[in-house]
Amino acid sequence: MMHLFSILHIILIVVMFVSAIVLFLYFNKDELDEKLNVLKILSIVNLFLMIIRVFWIMIDKNYDYNLFDELIINPIDVICILAFIVYNLRKYQYISYLYYLGIIFSVLMILFPSEKYFGNIFAFRNLLYYTNLYLNLIICIFTASTYDVEIKDIFSSIKDFFCFVVICFCVNSLLGILTIHPTANYFYVSNPGNNMLFNLIYQLVPIGFVYYLVIILAIWILLYAQYGIHSLLAKPIQKLKVYLNKDIKWYVKSGSIIKKEIE
Repeated sequence: MMHLFSILHIILIVVMFVSAIVLFLYFNKDELDEKLNVLKILSIVNLFLMIIRVFWIMIDKNYDYNLFDELIINPIDVICILAFIVYNLRKYQYISYLYYLGIIFSVLMILFPSEKYFGNIFAFRNLLYYTNLYLNLIICIFTASTYDVEIKDIFSSIKDFFCFVVICFCVNSLLGILTIHPTANYFYVSNPGNNMLFNLIYQLVPIGFVYYLVIILAIWILLYAQYGIHSLLAKPIQKLKVYLNKDIKWYVKSGSIIKKEIE
C-alpha cells in the first residue's frame, strides 16, 4: 500500500524522475521533426488514457463517483489536454504554458498526488492515474528541447494562470450558490482539500481564495528558478548532446552490452 512519502512512494518518485531525465538526454539527440512526432504520439496516448480513467471511475462501484468532482478542471487533466492541443492541433503559442506551468504542476502532483489514488497503486484506475502523471512529466520535460525558453514568457504564463484561477474560483462559487455542487473545488482554489502541500500553505493563510494568491506567488518564484536552472544547465547539456550524438554501435554479448565507437 502506498501513502505519502512511504517507501513505495519514494521509489516511485525516484524511478519517475531518473527515467524521465535519462529519456530526455537520449531524446534530445533527435531532429526537431522527430521530436515533434514523438510528442504527438505521447500526447495522444496520454489523452486516451485520461479518458479511459475518467470513464472507468464512472463505472467503478468501489469509487464514490461525483460527476462534478471528475470534471477535467484539475492539474493532471489540464496538462494532458494542453499537450494534445499544443502538439496535435499545432497551437504552439501555448507551448510556454506547457513548459513552465506543466513542469511545475507535474512535479508537484508526483510529489503530492491526490489521496484518493493512494493505497494499491496497481489498481487499474490508480495505474492509469500514475501513468498520466509520468507521461505529463516526460512530455513537459521533452518540451524543453523543442521550446526556445524566454524569460519574458514567465510573466505571461503566470498572468494567464491567474486568470484561469479566477475562472475556477467563479465556477466553484457559482456551483455552490446554485447548490449544484456545494463542495466544488477545482484546482484547489477555494480550499486545499486533501492536498498536503496546499494544506501547509492554508495553515499559514487560512482565508479561502487568498491562500491561493500565496501559491501563485510561490509558483511565480519557482518559474524564475526553473528558468535559471535551465539556463545554467544549457551548456553542460549541449556538451552531453554532442557526446551522445557520436555514432555508436551497440553489441550484445554474453548478456552484457558493449559499446564500440565507429571510427
